[in-house]
Amino acid sequence: MRAVLFPTFKTRYFEQQSFPLEEEDYLCHLEAISQYLKKWNSVEYFIKYVRETREKPRVGKALAVPIDVSPEMLRDFEKEVED
Repeated sequence: MRAVLFPTFKTRYFEQQSFPLEEEDYLCHLEAISQYLKKWNSVEYFIKYVRETREKPRVGKALAVPIDVSPEMLRDFEKEVED
């Protein structure tokens, strides 16, 4: 049995009132997501998905990318985000 995570990515537009992060925090968030993608061996899949999907990130809209992970990887992820 596999699990699917949907990390979401919002475009960087700091002047937008609804954007909740400062630039440094946003870059740290992106770095954390990239580390998870590497850990899940999903970097190439992620790049391909973003290039080929009809949905594009734009101001005010996040892009959700389905990432297929094992139950063990999901449990590890849940433990890490709880800390």
